Order: sequence, then structure tokens, then C-alpha cells
Amino acid sequence: MRKFLLIHYLLIIMTYPLTGQKVVRVTKNYAALQNENVGAKGEQLIIRRSVKGKLTDIGLVRVLISKQGKTAVKIIKEFGSYHIRPGDYAFRISVPHQIKPQSIQNPWRFRLGAGPGRRIGNLAQNVPPGFQSYCDKLKSGYSFFSDIAFYTKPSHGFGWAFSQWQTSHEADGQIIYDNETGFADYLGNIQNNIKIFYTGPVLVIQHFLPNSKIQVNGSITAGWLKFQDKQKIVTSSDDTEKISNDKISDQTFGIGGNIGLSYQFSDSYGMFGHFMFLFGTVPRQSTESNLYQDRICLNRLDIHIGIMLPF
Repeated sequence: MRKFLLIHYLLIIMTYPLTGQKVVRVTKNYAALQNENVGAKGEQLIIRRSVKGKLTDIGLVRVLISKQGKTAVKIIKEFGSYHIRPGDYAFRISVPHQIKPQSIQNPWRFRLGAGPGRRIGNLAQNVPPGFQSYCDKLKSGYSFFSDIAFYTKPSHGFGWAFSQWQTSHEADGQIIYDNETGFADYLGNIQNNIKIFYTGPVLVIQHFLPNSKIQVNGSITAGWLKFQDKQKIVTSSDDTEKISNDKISDQTFGIGGNIGLSYQFSDSYGMFGHFMFLFGTVPRQSTESNLYQDRICLNRLDIHIGIMLPF
């Protein structure tokens, strides 16, 4: 048995120089191979490492110099959380161990998703007791999400994100408070149709799990946050009906991000799920009711499930 193992390891040692050349030096985005030619100038090579007895793809390089027994290469891409280092081996891509399809990923990522969302914190300050239950029902809604990103490295990149959150609610027999006195004035119907828009640049990051098809994704963003509410109030007093339509709109600076998981079906297609959070506040609004007596808090938490598409 020991004799068999010895022969096995000797074969591995003897085979490596014949099939791949050892990386002997790495400097920034460049590397040098051992003193033998392994590919022609301009040819791409795959860098592999023996991990738990199995060759694992580490990255891609392009040959810059291949003459007089010297080979210098430029690093094109490193896969997942791996980094090319001395001791790895360079192979021509045409060798029997072909490069894994999931190893070379499209640096562009486009995502579409949707899901439930809830505003966190108070909808507004100093909300009268008669409106508290109504306000709570305006906290839950649903949102749409999309972003596009370009990964400058396998671990991070930059992009742009957009999201829209919305909800609506209506209630009869509500006590409408006078916005100036704060006292109950009328009994009527109130309707609110709320939308919150966000768009801005993002810094995206990802970390590959042992299964290279699964990644942990996250982002940080800061941009434009807009609040819009179409509010309608119908009140009755002394058999007189009064209808008030208010379009409440304002914008502010918002910050946020997301964290979640994605699963890659192929080079360009996959699915993802994440938690998204946004923070922002717009100033006081003057409306028929004092639903928005003071500042309006736009903080929220969304859950999105969606797909990744080629771009």
C-alpha cells in the first residue's frame, strides 16, 4: 500500500511540470511562471490549485512574454475569493481539465425583483389617537426593485439601483381633525395612495461560498428619495359634503443597502433573495387632515425575490 502511494505521488510530481507551469512570482496584476514556455504571446491560460486533492480553478491570465525560457502573464480575472499566488499552476485551456463554466462569470449583472415591504418607525409625529390605527395600516405595502452592476473584481463592483414602494388604504367613519386647532371637526371618508421612489449609485460586493454557484451579495447606496401621496378626504357637516384632494410630494436624500444570497444557474442567469433597507425623512406637510402634522419618516425594510438576467 505504501509503495502504491509513493508511486502515486511521484506520478503527480512528474506530471505537473509536463502539463502546467508553476507560478513563481506575483506582483500586483502580473505574474511570472517557472523558467519554461507554456503558451504563446496573447494566449489565455487557466491558473489552478490543488485543493483537497482536486484541481480548482483560481483565475485567468494572458501571456505577455513567452520566449527564451521566460513566461510573464497579466492577471485577467480571479474567481470567487481566491487570489493567484506562487505555487499555483498555469495550464493551457485546451488541456483535458477544461475550465469550469461557472468559473468565468459575466462581469455585468442585471436584477429584477419584488416583494413585501414595511415602513419602520412612526409614519408621522404627533398623530392623533383617532388616526393611529389608520396610519399603521399605511405602513405595509409592496415594492419593486432593480439594479445593474459591473464587477471590476470578482468580489466587488459598482452600479445603479431603483426601487418603488407603494401602498393604499381607505376608511369610512373617520374622525377628521382640524389641522390648525387639532380638535375633532368632521366625520368622513379618507383615502391615501402612497408611493416612495428611490434611485442612486451602489457599491456592490459578493463572496463565493464553497459551492461556487452560491454567493453572498450585499450593497451600499446613497441617492434620491421621493415621497408622493394622493390623499382624498370626504367630510359631511350639516348635510353638506366637502371633498378635498391633496397631492403631497417631497424629496430628500436617502441611504440604504441590501444583503442576501444568489444562486447562479449559468454564466448569466440566476435567482436571488435579499433584505433591503432605506432611510430618509421629508419635512412637514400642510394638508386637510393632520395625518402629516410634522415630519414624514420614510424608513423601511423590504424583502425581495427575483431573477438575474444577462446584460
